[in-house]
Amino acid sequence: MKRSIITFYRSAKNNPKLFLINLIGFSIGVVAVLFIYLYTYKEISTDKFHKNYKDLYRVLSNSSGYDMMSSANFLPLGDLLQKHFPEIENYTRITEPSLKNVSTVLGEFSHQEIIYVDKSFFELFDFRLSIGDYNQLYNTPDGVVITKELASLFFDVDQTQ
Repeated sequence: MKRSIITFYRSAKNNPKLFLINLIGFSIGVVAVLFIYLYTYKEISTDKFHKNYKDLYRVLSNSSGYDMMSSANFLPLGDLLQKHFPEIENYTRITEPSLKNVSTVLGEFSHQEIIYVDKSFFELFDFRLSIGDYNQLYNTPDGVVITKELASLFFDVDQTQ
């Protein structure tokens, strides 16, 4: 071990430019491997907390003339796919987040991120409600699900529940 350190030190001292090039190349390689590992780990572990994560798929489409895939699809696509492919048991549609103004008893809150989903969203994904239940949500035409942080902001509710 001592001999290796001495050899390493001598090569760095005798050829500092080559040593610096090797060190930079090694550093870039290590950083690249870490980024690839972290990206792969994130992609593999996404949505694994849902009990039926192996049966969940995302539909992407490609518009003619564009090289980019998009999750934005036409509204009737879910019904159409479910009718033509018996393997599809259920589907949900999720809109892109949009900024809206929200009015509550405590005032108006601007630029709140709103996402609209089908009722089947909560049948496919295992998100728990802290307060209320899904049946109550399904029977209300203007039902809404919000985070604990927004509940405390909009309604002055204690977050410990």
